[in-house]
Amino acid sequence: MGQSTSEAEAIIGESDQLRSVDAIEFLDKGFSDERKYVIWEGGEPTYLLRISGIEKLLRRRDDFELLRTHHNRGIRCSPPLEFGIDRRSRLCYALLGYIPGESGSDAIPKLPDSVQYEIGMDAGQELWALHQLKHPTGNFDWFDVRVAKYHSKVIQAREHGLTFRGQAKVERYIDTNISLLRESQVRFQHDDYHSDNLIVREGKLQGVIDFNRCDWGDPVEDFYKVPWFTTTISIPFARGQVEGYLDVASPDRFWERYNLLVALNLHGSLIFALQENMDWWPERLDRIVSEHDFEKGGPPGWFVEGS
Repeated sequence: MGQSTSEAEAIIGESDQLRSVDAIEFLDKGFSDERKYVIWEGGEPTYLLRISGIEKLLRRRDDFELLRTHHNRGIRCSPPLEFGIDRRSRLCYALLGYIPGESGSDAIPKLPDSVQYEIGMDAGQELWALHQLKHPTGNFDWFDVRVAKYHSKVIQAREHGLTFRGQAKVERYIDTNISLLRESQVRFQHDDYHSDNLIVREGKLQGVIDFNRCDWGDPVEDFYKVPWFTTTISIPFARGQVEGYLDVASPDRFWERYNLLVALNLHGSLIFALQENMDWWPERLDRIVSEHDFEKGGPPGWFVEGS
């Protein structure tokens, strides 16, 4: 066990669940502030250990309990096995069952277009199932929270001198259509639902992972990362995800809401790209603005061209 796995070794020594560990593999993937380790037993990847600083304790415990709720509802997600605290190291951790397979971003492009589409359909229906979880209090003023978040990102982008092509058009669309969100249902949001957080094996969707960004709000917002991370991998999958969702759901004025929620996240994406030193981000943002209908709110170019 290498030096990079020392914090995982300490937690494994305290765990009630783990007994005969063969190997620990650091998983260096994604943008999460958690450290993730795959734990092998009996020659197979068996567990996923997620570790955070103890200052994230309340949030990570909530995430774990929500994952338990989804697992009990039959959602294809990692089984939540153990949540704990290592006070000596000031860490908290979640031990989850490992879902075997590849990330969708790796697996899907290798498959025929028809199979990509079918996996997308399945992913869309699984997303709808996630969205059936209502806010526990039913008393969350999401509209005011979401509008305040948008204005905060606009101010931050302005303070950093960050702009993007078509910004005036996007902001007009937001101003004209923001009232659509007054009637939003407040449901569970995965908030990072795209091909890299879906596990695929033998041409089938196996499960959804990485719930650590989850939130509450308009369920259509879970589509806003499709043009960022999924259409670059597979248009058939992206189109299947939308059509699979709409086969079982009927959100009012879906495409207008989709365009609005994509638009609401563009300013924040500039801040994210700056923080992560992602020099390819502006080019992708330009493409997103050009292929979306930030005037009439119709389907985006990637959906129309893939039909």
